[in-house]
Amino acid sequence: MQRKLLAGLVLVAVLSMLACGGSKYSEAIEVNTSFVDAMETYLDGIDKAESGSDMAKAINTYADKIEKLAPKMKALAQKYPEWKDRAKIPEELKPLTEKTENLAQRMAGSFMKAMKYMQDPEVQAAQQRLANSMGKMQ
Repeated sequence: MQRKLLAGLVLVAVLSMLACGGSKYSEAIEVNTSFVDAMETYLDGIDKAESGSDMAKAINTYADKIEKLAPKMKALAQKYPEWKDRAKIPEELKPLTEKTENLAQRMAGSFMKAMKYMQDPEVQAAQQRLANSMGKMQ
């Protein structure tokens, strides 16, 4: 389950990277900015968690945001299917790739801390909710 969650989050990060852009892509910029903000808040919550309850709260807060962003991110992925091929990402979008990759790396590190709470039923329920929310982006 943890591997699926991590894979899903990395997918979200990649979709975020693909959904960012300049003035031609103002909608993508707005969605991407919201996603990156949500991701940073989530990672801060994981890093500060001192209990299973804290961890579940961080996950649920992120799930709340993902539930709102998922339809927009899905629409962007459908609008720009060519962006799935990294070689086809417009040059003006590529600088944001680094920020997304940095967040994905930070996320991988944060999951090490989260592992100690994985047996908590509240955390498991929150993770399932997040996985369901992220699934709506596909």
